[in-house]
Amino acid sequence: MFAVTTLIVFVAVSGSIACAEQRCGVRGPSAPSGSDGSESKGAGRSRFSQHQRIVGGENAGPLEFPWQISLRRMIPMINLDRGHTCGGSIINSRYVLTAAHCVTGLLTFPSDFSVTVGEQDITKKDGTDDAVQVRKIIKHPDWDRNTLDNDYALLELRTPLDFEGKHKHLMPVCLPEKDQDFEGQNCTISGWGLTKDRSEGGRIPAKLQKADVPVLKHSTCREFYDSVNEVKEETMICAGPEEGGRSVCQGDSGGPLQCPRADGRYVLAGVTSWGVKCAAPKMPGVFARVATRTEWIRSVVGETP
Repeated sequence: MFAVTTLIVFVAVSGSIACAEQRCGVRGPSAPSGSDGSESKGAGRSRFSQHQRIVGGENAGPLEFPWQISLRRMIPMINLDRGHTCGGSIINSRYVLTAAHCVTGLLTFPSDFSVTVGEQDITKKDGTDDAVQVRKIIKHPDWDRNTLDNDYALLELRTPLDFEGKHKHLMPVCLPEKDQDFEGQNCTISGWGLTKDRSEGGRIPAKLQKADVPVLKHSTCREFYDSVNEVKEETMICAGPEEGGRSVCQGDSGGPLQCPRADGRYVLAGVTSWGVKCAAPKMPGVFARVATRTEWIRSVVGETP
């Protein structure tokens, strides 16, 4: 779009609430110091002792964000993976949360998508990754494709994840408390989005990227985007330094804005939704606010950690 840009990209590749009984939100180890986020030519507390690449980011460690998924477009008749298009987050063994605009189209069916979990490098098999088919797409009932309000979609998996067996290296992200406020907190974005704005020759990275960004005051974000699109306080939050330089970009849509709790676990504060000219000054990333929609999420998915 001209200014308000949903952060989808298509890239073909080869080949409380408190955590009760089930763990959630435990971030794995970071990548070794000096990881530079090299690009593809075609992102806490250690759990072992966490439609553009993230702009201004660096390589995430393998399984650093064990809830991060890659949403892939499929040709269902021949089961062909056409490549990464959006991100998303594991909510429980049966559901993933992504952005509604990632799964909206004239003819869009569950069979058009698959969810790859445990992914690190989207150009090859990692040994920890697994593709799971989508059974059902549930968009928020108040989703508005014109204003991008309520940009939430839950994907029901055809086969549940096995956190005690095959998928023991994965876990859900924690959900925030109802109406939890993250203003002023330093949080982390992650995804396989472009390295910089498409107009500047941005490219897709091979490895998952991450970057730390501050959550801004709603009044500040509303002022920045006053002439572009309404930033609704109930359903949207903004994150990114006012001077720019670090942000989400095309291909990061649907992915997580994750924030640490006092106990070190990470909660899903936002779902990457839209922005204007990636990482430009006074144009932070805009995310669908999760804390005001936890009741809807639970009404669909049932038990969450």
